[in-house]
Amino acid sequence: MSDVSAKWMAGLSVLLSVAVGVVTNLLTDMWSWTLGIGFAVLVCGLVAVTVKGTTSGSEADETFRIEAASGGRVVENRSTAGGQGRLRLRATRRGTIMRNITRLGHGSAVLKARGGEISDNETTTQ
Repeated sequence: MSDVSAKWMAGLSVLLSVAVGVVTNLLTDMWSWTLGIGFAVLVCGLVAVTVKGTTSGSEADETFRIEAASGGRVVENRSTAGGQGRLRLRATRRGTIMRNITRLGHGSAVLKARGGEISDNETTTQ
């Protein structure tokens, strides 16, 4: 799931939570079937948004994710991942990620260069 989608899901989750709270207050003040059904629909919607927001569909299947934008460069990196290992390299605003060695077993690593440089390091998790 992209960062924008995650932000929208988080915002929608907050709005649904507020709506559930308001309907809960109305239900305790005066009961009606309409409010009860509305409450059930809102709670189901909140559960769906929460589940969708926490299970990032395509990203969950990615072992490597490499991004370069706004003049960023990702070059000469050696990476291996096994099991549940996940690696994300992201260079933006003329940032550079280069000559890094990453070995992942079950962990995850994120290298972000935003206008700077990450180079000549070695990361290992088992």
